[in-house]
Amino acid sequence: MSLRFGLSKEDITPGFPTCLACSQKKDTLFKRIHDSIYVRCTVLCNDKHFIVILSYDLLFHSRELYDFVHTHVKSFGNINISDILINYTHNHNAPSVRGYNDFSSSDEYEKLLKTKTISALNKAFSDINFGSLEYGVIPGNWNINRRRPSGDGIKLAPNPNGPADKNMYVIKLLSSDNNLKGLVINYACHPVHYPDTLGLTSEYPGHLCKYLEEEYPNCLPIFIQGAGADTRPLGTVEGDHFKHCSYNKIEKMAMSMKDTLISNITSNLFSPIEPSFSSISFNIEIPFYDEGIMHFKKAIKDKNLSAHLRRNAEFIVKNYSKIKNSFTLECGLIKFSDNLMMAHMGGEPVCEVKFNIEKILNDYKLIFAGYTDACSYIVTDEMIEQGGYEVSCYLEYMHKGKIKKGINNLIASTFEHALLQLS
Repeated sequence: MSLRFGLSKEDITPGFPTCLACSQKKDTLFKRIHDSIYVRCTVLCNDKHFIVILSYDLLFHSRELYDFVHTHVKSFGNINISDILINYTHNHNAPSVRGYNDFSSSDEYEKLLKTKTISALNKAFSDINFGSLEYGVIPGNWNINRRRPSGDGIKLAPNPNGPADKNMYVIKLLSSDNNLKGLVINYACHPVHYPDTLGLTSEYPGHLCKYLEEEYPNCLPIFIQGAGADTRPLGTVEGDHFKHCSYNKIEKMAMSMKDTLISNITSNLFSPIEPSFSSISFNIEIPFYDEGIMHFKKAIKDKNLSAHLRRNAEFIVKNYSKIKNSFTLECGLIKFSDNLMMAHMGGEPVCEVKFNIEKILNDYKLIFAGYTDACSYIVTDEMIEQGGYEVSCYLEYMHKGKIKKGINNLIASTFEHALLQLS
């Protein structure tokens, strides 16, 4: 079967003051730009079936961007919304946007983002050429689990014995004369070096892409964040805690990832993909507990909480009767071939969620993408019992309480059903 693909990127660095998303200085205008941030686009086409992949050097965005992209790309062919993947590298030192911290997002930046998105899509669709795909898994060691058991419960601290997805999953896009034209790189790790709380940067995912472009000037890489909710960069560990690191540490991590990828780029870790595309999207309604309105009234006055969380508590109190005791987790499957599948979901999934889905999709090689919107941390039943930050930070996402047990079965049964429908 024939494959065609198009690639593009657009600079989405704001040329005007706007607030940073989550650099530990929420609601604060950025003061410096260390390096530019981008939206990167890959369009794949097989027998008139398109797959559109967009990656933004941002923390999150609301699901509204999916509808915006879908409306635009429909003019290029019969493209369903399930054929689209929008992923955010989860860059904390990025501009605030709609969907996570609406209070500090900027109308001016939202307009820029949409303009650049249309430009990236138009460029990718206007320069589609024949080629081929290869897929490989490259072992690495750049992340570490951040949930450490202690006598006082689960601490947000390095846990070298905890689970982590160590592999880098890579799709190579090759021209018809076998030259490397694109890379889709999937890895799972929070970009949280925090080099400058008032500085804008693309963090390690953007630096990795930059180094690869320098190495391969005619190749466009795109980074897809995986199930990295409970892992942090190994280089941010100092003894029994995490520390803020310099840009040098970001560059060191990105350079190590680049060197490892390049040393394996022509190895037998890669094998050809015979394209055969299909896709499906679906929702899972995830219930959570209700802590009661008094809990949030107290939170409004709690000076130990950040202004961001106190404001979220105020929103919950004002809209208490309108807020459901559940949230919608949007998910999907994109089949690239008879043995390669991408599973994706919104929120911040922990690596254990990916490992559970991997068992369901055990007939396929799996690429897993989280961070397609900002709905919640996505945890497991075992973690709910244990507690810890990922379980207890529901106020961050304006939920009334932590997720209820039973999420393992909800996710598993829904993905099983979706797989049957896709087949």
